[in-house]
Amino acid sequence: MATQVDESTVKLNPGVVGIAFAEQYYNTLSKSPELLHNFYNDSSLIGRPGLDGSVSSASTLEVRAAIQESLEELFLLGALTDDCKLSDPVGHQMARLPLDPVYSKALILAS
Repeated sequence: MATQVDESTVKLNPGVVGIAFAEQYYNTLSKSPELLHNFYNDSSLIGRPGLDGSVSSASTLEVRAAIQESLEELFLLGALTDDCKLSDPVGHQMARLPLDPVYSKALILAS
């Protein structure tokens, strides 16, 4: 006979939950990126640790806007094709440079 557990008393290890989330997230990212939005809602906060140990956060709306802005910039610089792939050769060259995209493009044009 199976024993039922009251879910409100179950203590989950945050590390286990974090690993499970990350596995599912990156699995979805690699296999079905169009479904990634299901991990978030408009009020979700995304945090990231800084080098000094502080944590900065942003809402998913801010993150979406920043991603959209970045994609538009890359497209205008000629680094992306119409289907959002790296252009050849400029996009591939820019991706190899550890610089802001505008500086990468300027360096490529100057050479």
